[in-house]
Amino acid sequence: MIKFIKPILIMGFLTLFTSCTSDDNKDSKKDPKNTELIVPTSMSILYPKNGDVANHYTFEYTDENSTIISKVNITFFNSKTESITHIYDEGKLVEFQSLYEGKSSTTNIKYDNDNRITSIKGNSPYFLKYNKVGLITSIIPYQENNDTYYSFSYNNAKSITKSEILDRGKSTGTFTTFEYDNKNTPFKNANVKMDLMNQYDILSTTMFNQENNHNINKITHNYSQGDITSFTYDYTYNTNEYPTRVIKTLVGTGVESIITYEYKTITITE
Repeated sequence: MIKFIKPILIMGFLTLFTSCTSDDNKDSKKDPKNTELIVPTSMSILYPKNGDVANHYTFEYTDENSTIISKVNITFFNSKTESITHIYDEGKLVEFQSLYEGKSSTTNIKYDNDNRITSIKGNSPYFLKYNKVGLITSIIPYQENNDTYYSFSYNNAKSITKSEILDRGKSTGTFTTFEYDNKNTPFKNANVKMDLMNQYDILSTTMFNQENNHNINKITHNYSQGDITSFTYDYTYNTNEYPTRVIKTLVGTGVESIITYEYKTITITE
């Protein structure tokens, strides 16, 4: 998220400043404040069940000390490549431009007057609705008036605890629950929360607006026919409590994937 610094009210101090000497003026100036932040530079997803093949992601930023992702480069296990360029308009992410093996596609993002994403339109369009505190309450696939949609519940940390498929407001019996650790997510300081991308189904669509303050360590899918599937996520952290390695396991079956992250430290001057 982009943080804005409120202007300082100075009119009440005008007469004080005009009576000060030049040396006093120098003393009154505040030194710039430097803040160090950690952002990811790459991510790899290895699949042990498929002969240890892996997909590799690298992340580019608008400049060397920026938290705003400008491009994602992907090399897939079959050596095919994709680049996804992020397009911004007045600080808002408005478009993804994807180039996959020479073929281009575009995903458009629309906002409301409160700068909340209301629709994501690519190959599969989604429409988003919110509650009064700005958390996504539902994601409607395909068309805005679709009777079948996803609803979301949250804990006090504003992390999603339940995703449920509803039809005309009634439960279909298919829902997913989420449990979390208490550590930093890899993309905590980045403007797009891509740590959920390609791993957590419909949750990947919520990455733009949601806080998702902690890492998911268990996902349980409950299906209408009574079947249950669970995944666990075991983390290794660095000294700053950011994940460097994640083992995703399908309970009762074995390891599904191993995710690794690399980071860099940037300096933000305010």
